[in-house]
Amino acid sequence: MGSHDKSDMVAEIKNGETSSRDTSSSHAQGDKGGFVPHNQNLDQAYWYVHESSNTVEATPDELRRLRRKVDWWIVPIMFACYTMQFIDKVSLNYAAVMGLNQELNLKANEFTNAATWFFIAFLIAEIPNAIILQRVPVAKWLGANVILWGIATACTAAAHNYATLLTARIFLGIFEAAIAPCLILISSQWYTKSEAAPRFSIWYAGLGLGQIIGGIVSYAFQQVKHPAFSGWKIMFIVLGLVTVIIGFVTFFFLPDTPMKARFLSENEKVMLLKHVSVNQTGIRNKNYKLSQALEVLTDVQLWLMVLLTILQTFDLDVLPGNGTCMRAWNCAYFCTDLNLQRRHHDLLGHTDQELRLQATESGSSEHAVRPRLHRKYPHRWLWHSAHV
Repeated sequence: MGSHDKSDMVAEIKNGETSSRDTSSSHAQGDKGGFVPHNQNLDQAYWYVHESSNTVEATPDELRRLRRKVDWWIVPIMFACYTMQFIDKVSLNYAAVMGLNQELNLKANEFTNAATWFFIAFLIAEIPNAIILQRVPVAKWLGANVILWGIATACTAAAHNYATLLTARIFLGIFEAAIAPCLILISSQWYTKSEAAPRFSIWYAGLGLGQIIGGIVSYAFQQVKHPAFSGWKIMFIVLGLVTVIIGFVTFFFLPDTPMKARFLSENEKVMLLKHVSVNQTGIRNKNYKLSQALEVLTDVQLWLMVLLTILQTFDLDVLPGNGTCMRAWNCAYFCTDLNLQRRHHDLLGHTDQELRLQATESGSSEHAVRPRLHRKYPHRWLWHSAHV
């Protein structure tokens, strides 16, 4: 839809009534969550609010209580998913410290290739993910992918050579590719743009918690001594099982849309939909619009964001070591090449405690301060430029 159509739809949702151009078109009706709109160009949230008998605007106190209710139900699940995707992703580096390379008899750049192919699969899978999310329930898709990447993590314990390790990492990258677009889409369904920024920072802080938990987990499983079953294999199985459990929780307890939220009353659903309608992004619409996709690709802001992300990654997260570039929080393998103390490294993050302390301090301050400043001073390109 164009900008004028979106503005009209927002006004109609606010007023709880339909314009003359829409009243002339008929649409099939069922229950609140199962109607089939005649006009597929209009979002399902529009029809839900239009068919509701609630036309009262929510007060600021009601919105505050509603936001808190949504926060306690939605954000912890997103936070848990993002934390486990980080731990599962970097677990290969912890396993390298625990003897994976020797047991699998990896040679030359095979370990680096296995790590790299995760990101190649991750990148390629992003494109079909964007198309699939237009067609399937977002929470169900997220839950299914969390379960599948948990299984892929656990199956890494069965790797016995380079080929099997590479296969497990590729599947892990494919399934983890769903995490970011799903969480961003879910956040946009439940919050206005200004409200979403602090929630982004909360679930994104799962990276920091993942660093903390990951090092402790690696240190703990290094204490496991079993002749038939190495500590790194047990680590992969345990992490995989935890991820699968979180995946099932996501699948069954995270609502696909506010209209299907069992923890909200009908009035609360309508109040929330009216509140977030100012985003002009809609909640649920299966009609794929190629023109809008092409419009995004021609937006210079998108490519500036891509450039900024690449520059930030190279500038902040890369260490040169032994002929390869490795992310600072993935430097376990790099540290073993320098003959550093393995257990001290995994427990404290680094022998000198510098890398992990710097990452923790900078990440904590950024997640705590920047979202509030963004909400108060919403000049996002000014913030991006200053950050770079």
